[in-house]
Amino acid sequence: MKVLKPRPAGGVLLAVALVMTTFAAVPPSAGAGNGLKTFRFSSSGITLSTSSYKYSNAAGLWQTINNANNCNTIVDGIFGNQTKSTTVAWQQQFGLVADGVVGSQTWNFVNDSRYGAFNENRLSPTGYIDGYATFYYTFYGGIPPASAHLAWNPFGEQWFFEANANQGAPSNWNLKPAYAYRNIGTLFTC
Repeated sequence: MKVLKPRPAGGVLLAVALVMTTFAAVPPSAGAGNGLKTFRFSSSGITLSTSSYKYSNAAGLWQTINNANNCNTIVDGIFGNQTKSTTVAWQQQFGLVADGVVGSQTWNFVNDSRYGAFNENRLSPTGYIDGYATFYYTFYGGIPPASAHLAWNPFGEQWFFEANANQGAPSNWNLKPAYAYRNIGTLFTC
């Protein structure tokens, strides 16, 4: 009878350690229902407006994207009249229905721009991936040099944003999670 010896499971242990380390870095509140938790923004089911997710970090992420166009929105996570007004202008610029509501049409435009569905590749990977497997992106709004700094963590299923467009290299970004609730104050922007 042949006795089988167990083989070292180094690769498996390394993979488990990596996943556990990654999950440990994501706040426990990053779970289901807490924000833009799908890679495709519109799949998250979050619509931003003056009456829906008005006070949320997801509104802060949208304000950051809006600033990539003209840098005139305060990033405070409050979808008020100023954010609605700049959203209407943003939607008009890109030929979308200009209702001041960030719903599936507007989210799809942001997400689809990564795939070259539009003239310019506006949402572009920076090529930087941090130690938590977070992928870093820039969203170019059309008026140089402004761009939005965004990041996606597939393990924590969470989008993040950096409100300061002048923060430099991705490794210097101070990321905030795009939660469905607000835990940010007014952030330094452009």
